[in-house]
This record gives sequence, C-alpha cells and structure tokens, in this order.
Amino acid sequence: MLRNAHYKIEEQATLNDLESAMKEGVYRGFAKVGISKQQVRQLVESGLSSNSRYQREFTESAGFADFITQ
Repeated sequence: MLRNAHYKIEEQATLNDLESAMKEGVYRGFAKVGISKQQVRQLVESGLSSNSRYQREFTESAGFADFITQ
C-alpha cells in the first residue's frame, strides 16, 4: 500500500530543474522535483484507501502531522 502511495506521488511531482555534468568520462544527471504538501496528503490518503486502519495510522502519526504543518 505504501508503494501505491509512493508511485502516485512520483506521478504527480513536477520537474523543476535538470542538470548534467561529465567528470572523468562519466555523466551524472540530477533532477529537482516538487509537489505540494496538500497533494502529498491527498495522494497518501488515496494510496492507502484500501485499508482505512493503515490510512488512519499513517495520516494521524506525529511524523506525518509534523511534515504537513512545516
């Protein structure tokens, strides 16, 4: 279920910036993405909707509440 929520967040995040660099013949790529906390909340609730107990435990946890209110 958390995997479902994770995939939904990946699908909804927007790409804000891209950068690539070559060092010692090896390319490295970096991406900056963004998503609003309200979107995260909605997607987590949706991703965990098949099990209301898990959804409640996760969304009412101190860590999640702290993340959302920051």
